Amino acid sequence: MAAPHLLLAVIGILNTVLALAVYLRIIVPMYKEPEHQVPAVDGATATAIAKPVSHTIVWGASALIAVFGGIGAQILLGRII
Repeated sequence: MAAPHLLLAVIGILNTVLALAVYLRIIVPMYKEPEHQVPAVDGATATAIAKPVSHTIVWGASALIAVFGGIGAQILLGRII
């Protein structure tokens, strides 16, 4: 591997590690269990059940958009079908 390509590879790896750290600072608190339990009030059960479902819907929609966006771009470019 030539020296300029090695430098680009190192910069790319450092960029990936930095991006991973930034995204984990956002994602980890979303799934971390609370350290203390708050006393239940009316409607607390519905809120606790609705959160994971909404997360699943958002993740699923994002995955579908990414997959079909990629397939659509390939079809527009004439590389598929």
